[in-house]
Amino acid sequence: MELLARIEHIELKVAQIKKRNNELISENEKLKYENLELKNKLKDTAQKLKNLEETNKMIKLAHSIDNPENRSKFIQKIDQMIREIDQCIELINL
Repeated sequence: MELLARIEHIELKVAQIKKRNNELISENEKLKYENLELKNKLKDTAQKLKNLEETNKMIKLAHSIDNPENRSKFIQKIDQMIREIDQCIELINL
């Protein structure tokens, strides 16, 4: 009798462990999905932040053009960028 009771007890414990394992597998899948969603949300937010930073740069640049002292620096910077773009085009055409 004692052996039969021990076997039943072991079977009960195995069933409980199996149930807990299935619960953990389910929870793990749920957390993986949530993690993926959060990563995507973070990626979207980072892109929005980058866009806002670019917009902020453009606004600051536009305000600096209004100042006559900065206007000549701005024109020089544009000329430099145009030269760099022309060099890139030349390299592409090689």
